[in-house]
Amino acid sequence: MAVRIPKRTYTQAALEFWYECLCGDWEQYFNLEVLHRAREFYRKGDICELELSVGDAIVRSKVGKRDFYSLLEWVDRRPSVRTSSNNRTLGESLAAAGLYEIEELVADEIAALPHDEREEDKKKEMFPNRSSLESDHPNETGKLLRRLRLDFTVCPQGLVFKAVWIGDDGGGIAARVPVVREGENDSLPNREKLIQLMMMSRRAGFEYKSHDRTFLLRGIERIQSFIANDFEDWKRSCSIQADKSVLSLCDGLKQVRIEAEAVAGKGGLSLKWNFKIGRRELNEKEYGYLLRQSGRRMIVPDLGIIEVDKEQVPVLEKWRLLVGVDGVGKIPRYMLFSLFGQADVPLHLSPELKRWRQGLLGKKSLRVAHPKVLRPYQRLGLEWLIRICESECHGLLADEMGLGKTIQIASLLSVRPLDGRNNLIVCPASVLPVWQSEIGRHFPHLRVEIFKSNHSFDNISGTAIWLSSYTQLRRQRSILDRWEFGYAILDEGQFIKNPDAKVTTACLSIRAEHRFVLTGTPLENTTLDLWTIFRFLMPGFLGHRGQFESILEKEPKELTALLKQQISPFVLRRTKREVAKELRPKVEMELICPMSDLQQREYKRLTEEGVGRFGEDLEATFRTSGTSLFTLLTRLRQVCCDPDLLPWQNAEISQSGKVSFLLNKVEEAVSGNHKIVIFSQFVSLLKRVRKGLRQRVPHVNVFELTGRTVDREVPVREFQNIEGPSVILVSLRAGGTGVTLHSAEYVFLLDPWWNPAVEEQAIDRVHRIGQDKTVFVYRMVTQGTIEERVQRLKEYKKEIFEDVLGSLSDVSNLRQHFRSLSELIAFLPGEDKRKLNQESMGT
Repeated sequence: MAVRIPKRTYTQAALEFWYECLCGDWEQYFNLEVLHRAREFYRKGDICELELSVGDAIVRSKVGKRDFYSLLEWVDRRPSVRTSSNNRTLGESLAAAGLYEIEELVADEIAALPHDEREEDKKKEMFPNRSSLESDHPNETGKLLRRLRLDFTVCPQGLVFKAVWIGDDGGGIAARVPVVREGENDSLPNREKLIQLMMMSRRAGFEYKSHDRTFLLRGIERIQSFIANDFEDWKRSCSIQADKSVLSLCDGLKQVRIEAEAVAGKGGLSLKWNFKIGRRELNEKEYGYLLRQSGRRMIVPDLGIIEVDKEQVPVLEKWRLLVGVDGVGKIPRYMLFSLFGQADVPLHLSPELKRWRQGLLGKKSLRVAHPKVLRPYQRLGLEWLIRICESECHGLLADEMGLGKTIQIASLLSVRPLDGRNNLIVCPASVLPVWQSEIGRHFPHLRVEIFKSNHSFDNISGTAIWLSSYTQLRRQRSILDRWEFGYAILDEGQFIKNPDAKVTTACLSIRAEHRFVLTGTPLENTTLDLWTIFRFLMPGFLGHRGQFESILEKEPKELTALLKQQISPFVLRRTKREVAKELRPKVEMELICPMSDLQQREYKRLTEEGVGRFGEDLEATFRTSGTSLFTLLTRLRQVCCDPDLLPWQNAEISQSGKVSFLLNKVEEAVSGNHKIVIFSQFVSLLKRVRKGLRQRVPHVNVFELTGRTVDREVPVREFQNIEGPSVILVSLRAGGTGVTLHSAEYVFLLDPWWNPAVEEQAIDRVHRIGQDKTVFVYRMVTQGTIEERVQRLKEYKKEIFEDVLGSLSDVSNLRQHFRSLSELIAFLPGEDKRKLNQESMGT
């Protein structure tokens, strides 16, 4: 961009007056803010007019459409400023910019003075004052024109040079810039040299440091630009002496490659870094600079401009975050899989660490006294748990629901006890009886205690396996600081998926020698769930949360691949299809339910009111009216199930297309002497179904399991043990985990949930080890409504979910897949519905 040159008005007398003034260090009379803004004025060419006279100068500029000016006077050997602007700082900045402009004018005019005999040659050079900076001969007054030399070197702040006068003996005397002061009687050409030098340096970006009489150029990019574009011209125009450190800058950017050597030690491992440029290995002082800068581009004396290979920088940054700025310290052994999960940095392991890694990753069978109750795949699971413990690591047991994670952990506590240490198992309150029953039945020698509000882990003599609900642990968080456990187990680990929740904070404060998380759905919501789980298991393993979320947002596919590779040694996941050959596959299908006339009228009315209230911008509605929108979606889902769920309706059962369809299916199933489990999120809907069952199949036993059930074991036990056809009505949240209902063969999901993982948990209450019959799963979906759209979306997302990325996390994620509110909720039967589904899925 061309810089505008201001209109200049001056006389020779005015020029000589201002030349004498500028030989002093005038910048000291302005503060740093003013000088910064003045340089911006000067560089951008914002000065419109400069008018010089003997004694004062007028500098004009524009702010917007308004003209303003500053009047410069030289009073008592210093600048004095008056301005037309009400903003004093702005006025002084314009005045200082005027002084920079005057310096340039003086330098240009001085260059044309007749004392230089090589004027024509000078004009061909970049700097018009070439010979004046180098000359060493008498001028017309008989005074010696001294030679000026620029001595360049590199310092931690940047590129620096000092201007020195060269004596007859070749020695140098530092020049004071400007050198002319009151009482000095130096020649005009010598003073001209210094003025011109100041202009050269300012144009290149150098700052003059009066305390040590040096010029400093900061910033890697500016230094690189100067070396590449200006330095050779300076050498042709000036007498320059550069030391080795400056010459190394001329070699350009040098790439540093790093290697690491890991050595085992007490309390973790230590890393020794090797930094190389080609074959040259950096010494401790040199690579210390790099560690402190996380490998970013920098200047190192004698090496020049260097940076670590960009592919290797993340490893250095992780290391610094772990052990501090200087990169000195020990880390847990498991961090090797985090720091060096990718092959960007060669890693050399000591013999001890090689044996450790082989032991962790090995598949060799261990000599373990397996409890007889374990199935073959559960024995392998026990060996994996032991291998993790022996390797001083921690793990995630993520077997699919129904494969016996509880019995595998109980076996670990039995065959590998830690004497004198309490163990802690944290789980949902509804699952406490399951743990108590399983341990008591198979390992009666293990003492089990329930952690209650009046306990503090020292209420008993000796040690025990303490069972605590997540709620109880959160309430007594302060007690945890005083205890360190042998084993700490989090069952249904998705309970700590929210990293900011109080229950998560409580769990993170648990100290234990060995930590395990159990969950069949480690990614119930988003990949951040996995980060939180590993924050409990192995702090630092998946990096800092902000960094993790940033990569997840920008490079989700790359993060998926990296996660698979990084966490694989510490995760064990088997599916029923893989390990339980005797478990018959489940048969899943959708039942598309019609809507009654009343349902259609209510659904259409709600959608029209919703679009009229919120508009079509789904993203904006979520931001500004999220709660109200969620209420609308809930009402729409209720009317899909049964219009009687709406507070203002009093409908007959026959006016619910879904309930009527369900009753027909149940009637058919019980006629074949089958057992049935019916899930719903709406307890009021389950009550309506119960009423319908009494009317249609009064001879069938009906059980109920909801959040209001006092003793969950009673209806579960009675349903499991009863002979003949029977039905159990289960709310998703109350019975979705911690219960076994494998005596049933039929599962009905009355209302699709946003998250398929929750549905899978419910289904696996029936389709689990011990089930010897084919399980039929029916998802009841109302045609042409929000239910069907969400169901299609869940199918679309299923592949991603299974590939580590997660599922449709919650209602707010709908905005990523539907362009408008109508597209999400409108009633569209038939061809319109199928077209919309295809557009929403991107097919």
